[in-house]
Amino acid sequence: MQIISPVTRKVVADHPSMRVGVEYTVLEVAARPGGDSSLRIHHGDESPGIWDSAMFETTDPTVPSVWVAQLSDSGSLRLAPPRWLQRGFWERYFDDEHEAVGIFEADLAAILRESGGVDWDRHRQTVLVRISDELREVVREAEGSLGAREVEDLRDLIEVGEPGSAFELLCRQLHEYEAAVTPRMLESLRKVGTAMQLEARQWEILRVSESGG
Repeated sequence: MQIISPVTRKVVADHPSMRVGVEYTVLEVAARPGGDSSLRIHHGDESPGIWDSAMFETTDPTVPSVWVAQLSDSGSLRLAPPRWLQRGFWERYFDDEHEAVGIFEADLAAILRESGGVDWDRHRQTVLVRISDELREVVREAEGSLGAREVEDLRDLIEVGEPGSAFELLCRQLHEYEAAVTPRMLESLRKVGTAMQLEARQWEILRVSESGG
């Protein structure tokens, strides 16, 4: 592997986002007429950057099952999850639109799960930490609407690594108690539910307060 600057297109000794000898998971491939091609690479918590394919050697030729091929009128070929190929998707993603972010995270998880290895392990742990933190905050805000025993049960489920069970129980109790959630709480529940690919109805049926958060 060699590092090619994405700005100058020259080979450089080092780069903060790339290291020689490290394996990276390819998320998307783009090939253009004339031989130029690029790869969208997984960088852990960083944004999925685009790099010159000449930087890399293939260590695993397996193609993700979620990829499809798209050929443009100009002859360019892209291999990626179909929803990433929709016009304007990456603009919406980098604008932090929740639907685009949810689509990216779901397809990213599918690619990393198939590739296995350290990238999948790290991603799974990162997601677990993030959604657990989000759930803890929602439970804290919901304390006044739930009983002490329910709050204790929810916290126990989160701490033992069962965020899915905690999420479903929390939404069910909020609905049964007819508790009004703030817009901020609802957004947190949406993020967590989307990350775990749960049914949207669980948080969409909740009553939202007209003021606060």
